[in-house]
Amino acid sequence: MERKAKQMKLTDMFCPKEIKGQNEANAIPDQNVNTSTPIASSSGHYDLDMSMDISPDENAPACGKSLTQNDTLDVSMSCSPDDFDPAYLIGKSITDNDKMKLLNLPKTEKFLYQTSDGRKYSQTWENKFPWLHYSKSKDAAFCIECILFGQPSSTDVFCSKGFKDWKNASGIKRGMLLSHNNSQCHQQSAARTHNFKTISSGEKKDILSSLSQSYEENVTRNREILLSIIDTIIVLSQQNIPLRGHNWDKQAKREDGNFARFLRWKSENVPLLKTHIETAPKNCDLDIGYLRGQGYDGASVMSGNTSGVKTRIQDVQPRAFYQHCRAHVLNLVLSATCKAVPTIRNLLDSVNDITWFMGASPKRKSIAERYISDDDTAILVVNDDDASESSSGTLINNARAKKSIPKLCETRWNARVDTLSTFIAKYKSIFSALQDILDESSSTDARLKAASFMRQVQSSVFIIALIISQHILSYTHPLSQALQKTSCDLFKAYNDAQHCKSVIKNQRSDEVFQVLFTRASTLAECVNVCIEKPRVSGRMAHRAAAGDACDSALVYFRINMFYPFIDHCVAQLEERFPVNMSSILLASKLLPKVVSTVTDIEMAKVFDSYSEDMPSPVSFHAEVEKWKEFLV
Repeated sequence: MERKAKQMKLTDMFCPKEIKGQNEANAIPDQNVNTSTPIASSSGHYDLDMSMDISPDENAPACGKSLTQNDTLDVSMSCSPDDFDPAYLIGKSITDNDKMKLLNLPKTEKFLYQTSDGRKYSQTWENKFPWLHYSKSKDAAFCIECILFGQPSSTDVFCSKGFKDWKNASGIKRGMLLSHNNSQCHQQSAARTHNFKTISSGEKKDILSSLSQSYEENVTRNREILLSIIDTIIVLSQQNIPLRGHNWDKQAKREDGNFARFLRWKSENVPLLKTHIETAPKNCDLDIGYLRGQGYDGASVMSGNTSGVKTRIQDVQPRAFYQHCRAHVLNLVLSATCKAVPTIRNLLDSVNDITWFMGASPKRKSIAERYISDDDTAILVVNDDDASESSSGTLINNARAKKSIPKLCETRWNARVDTLSTFIAKYKSIFSALQDILDESSSTDARLKAASFMRQVQSSVFIIALIISQHILSYTHPLSQALQKTSCDLFKAYNDAQHCKSVIKNQRSDEVFQVLFTRASTLAECVNVCIEKPRVSGRMAHRAAAGDACDSALVYFRINMFYPFIDHCVAQLEERFPVNMSSILLASKLLPKVVSTVTDIEMAKVFDSYSEDMPSPVSFHAEVEKWKEFLV
């Protein structure tokens, strides 16, 4: 006859073997147990998380139920590490707020510590050594001060693997706790801990303020000035008054905006602000006499010939020549190029309308999300060889990972290549989403727009223009990134622009367009259409009709769209990034890396522009020749 398995009681697990035979008065009383404290048994070290949600089917008390000595429990449970367990803080980056929490933690809650060789951790040690923290996961003691403020390379057991030699913990001769407390490394950590607490609580100033009283006074003064300026802005905003305004000062012959006027009025009652306004132009310690160049965007407030910043500076220093920001110039190149070809201009308008239409409502977004993740258009359109050889193919492949279609940027024309690349990579998804919107939308306006957009997406002109514009704009993308780097100077900007122009000019070939036409044909097959040339008549005023009437679709689009787009782009780059730089920019050719290429004519132009700045104009040509010979 089978013997019934004896049911293990909770007291059998909590009590050491030597006291298992004692009566219930010496066992754990029948009361609630702290459910957040891990408890160890003598038969094996088990960390029990009483807050775990164990169902009754697992023969364990449910979460929130009080445990008594008569309850049974599955001994295979284990708890997760405590958030403030010192063992898990070693080598971690800890914020100042968390450091304060760790240093101000309450004493360890009472519970039955694990026993090793008849000895265990004593909570009374924490009264004498406040830095002592017990790790429930490692059954070891750590020094929280050394962990937070000690040397990272320290091998001390209290801040590395933890101390658990309970036999030698206390005592005067062999007591490791006292030995660590008196050690030099702990004394340094304790001093840092004390400084941290006093500075954080405001009892003591930080070292920067202590060492530099003038620094603290400067901070206080700047804060008062800044608050006065912010108050002026807030008042103008609350009264719906524009900061700039249109108040022409006839005597000073300049625009006197609302912000500047109110700030001067406020400074009459704030002496510190008045002093700042009067001395602000001189605070940078810059001598405007040495200013030779200035560069901004093309906004009239910056580059205006009447009252722009450029003109105001040149009134003081006429030799501060103005240069339009090269990144903005590239933006103008792309804007003019795309607008010069009607089919490309119409394409961008249509893409802008489609992206805004699909993202205008949560319902349309959810419809688009049905298809975007599984779209394989990019794989069909761009093969592996094409992706590795062309930048446009690389951008299309990279767009496969995107989960949504970005909207067409209104101002940054170069950023539009990202939208066009994603539009190609998700072409099937866009068409399917428009079809579902047409079928499911309850709005008549939405259905009409979806039907119109579907016809555009299936248009041969739309598809060819999309492929051509994305391909050419992909070559200007690296140039735009290079022009925005802090290391880019005017000489490098012009050289990079010339290189980009050469690359785009080389794309003007039948072989390149054959690849693009094949890509467009594959894209058309994704929406069940074939590439066909539009109807051509004898006289057409609003559509390009170069070539013969019997030309194929490939020849028609190459002559009327591909070549004109490249020609306009190259012409704009040549106009706005000329090969023959002005004499002001030619001074960059005196840099060591390019001085060997400077010609006599260029040297003469540089001399005429900068002879007044040269310490010895007579020896200029000899110095340049010497450097050219030395660097060669």
